[in-house]
Amino acid sequence: MKHFYRYYRPVINSILFGLLFIWAGIAIDKEKYNETLIALLVFFQPLIYPLITNQLITKKKLNSIYFLITSYAIYYLAAYSYFLNDYTYHSIFFGTFSSTLLYQLLSRYFFETKASLFLIITIAILSSISFIPFQFDRWNYSYFGLGIFLWMLINSIISTINLKRNNL
Repeated sequence: MKHFYRYYRPVINSILFGLLFIWAGIAIDKEKYNETLIALLVFFQPLIYPLITNQLITKKKLNSIYFLITSYAIYYLAAYSYFLNDYTYHSIFFGTFSSTLLYQLLSRYFFETKASLFLIITIAILSSISFIPFQFDRWNYSYFGLGIFLWMLINSIISTINLKRNNL
Protein backbone atom coordinates (compact mmCIF):
# COMPACT_ATOMS: atom_id res chain seq x y z
CA MET A 1 0.00 0.00 0.00
CA LYS A 2 2.88 2.36 0.81
CA HIS A 3 4.41 1.68 -2.60
CA PHE A 4 1.05 2.38 -4.27
CA TYR A 5 0.74 5.76 -2.54
CA ARG A 6 4.33 6.70 -3.33
CA TYR A 7 3.86 5.76 -6.99
CA TYR A 8 0.53 7.57 -7.42
CA ARG A 9 1.02 10.36 -4.86
CA PRO A 10 0.44 13.24 -7.31
CA VAL A 11 -2.86 11.76 -8.49
CA ILE A 12 -4.12 10.89 -5.00
CA ASN A 13 -3.14 14.30 -3.63
CA SER A 14 -4.78 16.03 -6.59
CA ILE A 15 -8.01 14.17 -5.89
CA LEU A 16 -7.95 15.07 -2.20
CA PHE A 17 -7.12 18.74 -2.69
CA GLY A 18 -9.40 18.96 -5.73
CA LEU A 19 -12.30 17.82 -3.57
CA LEU A 20 -11.47 20.74 -1.29
CA PHE A 21 -12.03 23.11 -4.21
CA ILE A 22 -15.37 21.47 -5.02
CA TRP A 23 -16.43 21.70 -1.37
CA ALA A 24 -15.46 25.39 -1.27
CA GLY A 25 -17.51 26.08 -4.40
CA ILE A 26 -20.57 24.29 -2.99
CA ALA A 27 -20.22 26.11 0.34
CA ILE A 28 -20.07 29.47 -1.42
CA ASP A 29 -23.08 28.61 -3.59
CA LYS A 30 -25.09 27.71 -0.50
CA GLU A 31 -23.87 30.96 1.13
CA LYS A 32 -22.51 29.19 4.17
CA TYR A 33 -19.24 31.03 3.62
CA ASN A 34 -18.43 34.26 1.93
CA GLU A 35 -16.17 34.57 -1.08
CA THR A 36 -13.12 34.92 1.18
CA LEU A 37 -12.86 31.12 1.21
CA ILE A 38 -12.59 30.86 -2.55
CA ALA A 39 -10.17 33.79 -2.59
CA LEU A 40 -7.88 31.94 -0.19
CA LEU A 41 -8.10 28.77 -2.25
CA VAL A 42 -7.42 30.69 -5.45
CA PHE A 43 -4.44 32.41 -3.83
CA PHE A 44 -2.91 29.14 -2.67
CA GLN A 45 -3.74 27.01 -5.72
CA PRO A 46 -0.53 27.90 -7.63
CA LEU A 47 1.42 26.76 -4.58
CA ILE A 48 -0.71 23.71 -3.76
CA TYR A 49 -0.45 21.99 -7.14
CA PRO A 50 3.38 22.01 -7.45
CA LEU A 51 3.70 20.90 -3.82
CA ILE A 52 1.25 18.01 -3.98
CA THR A 53 2.72 16.74 -7.23
CA ASN A 54 6.28 17.05 -5.92
CA GLN A 55 7.29 19.35 -8.74
CA LEU A 56 9.06 21.73 -6.36
CA ILE A 57 11.37 19.03 -5.04
CA THR A 58 14.53 19.27 -7.05
CA LYS A 59 18.27 19.37 -6.50
CA LYS A 60 18.41 22.83 -8.03
CA LYS A 61 16.77 25.09 -5.42
CA LEU A 62 16.99 28.14 -7.67
CA ASN A 63 14.88 26.34 -10.29
CA SER A 64 12.24 25.67 -7.64
CA ILE A 65 12.07 29.37 -6.75
CA TYR A 66 11.87 30.42 -10.42
CA PHE A 67 9.24 27.78 -11.05
CA LEU A 68 7.12 28.90 -8.11
CA ILE A 69 7.28 32.54 -9.23
CA THR A 70 6.33 31.64 -12.79
CA SER A 71 3.60 29.32 -11.51
CA TYR A 72 2.00 32.25 -9.70
CA ALA A 73 2.40 34.55 -12.71
CA ILE A 74 0.85 32.02 -15.09
CA TYR A 75 -2.00 31.29 -12.70
CA TYR A 76 -2.89 34.95 -12.27
CA LEU A 77 -2.84 35.51 -16.02
CA ALA A 78 -5.31 32.65 -16.30
CA ALA A 79 -7.39 34.12 -13.47
CA TYR A 80 -7.46 37.41 -15.37
CA SER A 81 -8.87 35.55 -18.38
CA TYR A 82 -11.62 34.19 -16.11
CA PHE A 83 -12.43 37.76 -15.12
CA LEU A 84 -12.53 38.72 -18.81
CA ASN A 85 -14.95 35.86 -19.36
CA ASP A 86 -17.72 38.16 -18.15
CA TYR A 87 -17.00 40.41 -21.13
CA THR A 88 -15.56 38.04 -23.73
CA TYR A 89 -17.46 34.79 -23.71
CA HIS A 90 -14.82 32.13 -24.41
CA SER A 91 -11.77 33.69 -22.80
CA ILE A 92 -11.78 31.03 -20.06
CA PHE A 93 -10.84 28.38 -22.64
CA PHE A 94 -8.03 30.50 -24.04
CA GLY A 95 -6.79 31.32 -20.54
CA THR A 96 -6.83 27.69 -19.41
CA PHE A 97 -5.22 26.44 -22.63
CA SER A 98 -2.46 29.06 -22.70
CA SER A 99 -1.69 28.89 -18.97
CA THR A 100 -1.53 25.08 -18.98
CA LEU A 101 0.64 25.11 -22.09
CA LEU A 102 3.01 27.63 -20.51
CA TYR A 103 3.03 25.77 -17.19
CA GLN A 104 3.90 22.46 -18.85
CA LEU A 105 6.58 24.03 -21.04
CA LEU A 106 8.19 25.65 -18.02
CA SER A 107 8.00 22.35 -16.13
CA ARG A 108 9.76 20.73 -19.07
CA TYR A 109 12.46 23.44 -19.07
CA PHE A 110 13.08 23.77 -15.33
CA PHE A 111 12.93 20.10 -14.44
CA GLU A 112 14.11 18.67 -17.76
CA THR A 113 11.19 16.27 -18.12
CA LYS A 114 10.89 14.40 -21.37
CA ALA A 115 7.32 15.39 -22.19
CA SER A 116 6.75 15.64 -25.91
CA LEU A 117 5.21 18.74 -27.42
CA PHE A 118 2.24 16.61 -28.52
CA LEU A 119 1.66 15.50 -24.91
CA ILE A 120 1.92 19.08 -23.63
CA ILE A 121 -0.63 20.32 -26.18
CA THR A 122 -2.93 17.39 -25.33
CA ILE A 123 -2.76 18.31 -21.63
CA ALA A 124 -3.60 21.93 -22.49
CA ILE A 125 -6.62 20.92 -24.61
CA LEU A 126 -7.96 18.53 -21.96
CA SER A 127 -7.44 21.18 -19.29
CA SER A 128 -9.52 23.63 -21.32
CA ILE A 129 -12.31 21.09 -21.59
CA SER A 130 -12.40 20.74 -17.79
CA PHE A 131 -13.93 24.22 -17.46
CA ILE A 132 -16.90 23.61 -19.80
CA PRO A 133 -19.44 23.32 -16.92
CA PHE A 134 -18.26 26.65 -15.48
CA GLN A 135 -18.55 28.25 -18.92
CA PHE A 136 -22.25 27.41 -19.06
CA ASP A 137 -22.98 28.89 -15.62
CA ARG A 138 -20.27 31.39 -14.74
CA TRP A 139 -21.83 32.34 -11.40
CA ASN A 140 -21.88 28.79 -10.05
CA TYR A 141 -18.78 28.40 -7.89
CA SER A 142 -19.28 24.66 -7.53
CA TYR A 143 -18.65 24.39 -11.29
CA PHE A 144 -15.53 26.49 -10.83
CA GLY A 145 -14.37 24.13 -8.07
CA LEU A 146 -15.17 21.18 -10.34
CA GLY A 147 -13.10 22.77 -13.12
CA ILE A 148 -10.10 23.19 -10.82
CA PHE A 149 -10.54 19.61 -9.59
CA LEU A 150 -10.62 18.26 -13.16
CA TRP A 151 -7.67 20.46 -14.16
CA MET A 152 -5.59 19.14 -11.27
CA LEU A 153 -6.63 15.56 -11.97
CA ILE A 154 -5.89 15.71 -15.71
CA ASN A 155 -2.50 17.34 -15.21
CA SER A 156 -1.44 15.00 -12.41
CA ILE A 157 -2.51 11.81 -14.20
CA ILE A 158 -0.77 12.64 -17.45
CA SER A 159 2.32 14.02 -15.69
CA THR A 160 2.56 10.87 -13.54
CA ILE A 161 2.22 8.61 -16.57
CA ASN A 162 4.88 10.62 -18.40
CA LEU A 163 7.28 10.57 -15.44
CA LYS A 164 6.85 6.83 -14.95
CA ARG A 165 7.22 6.16 -18.67
CA ASN A 166 10.49 8.09 -18.73
CA ASN A 167 11.69 6.66 -15.38
CA LEU A 168 12.06 10.10 -13.83
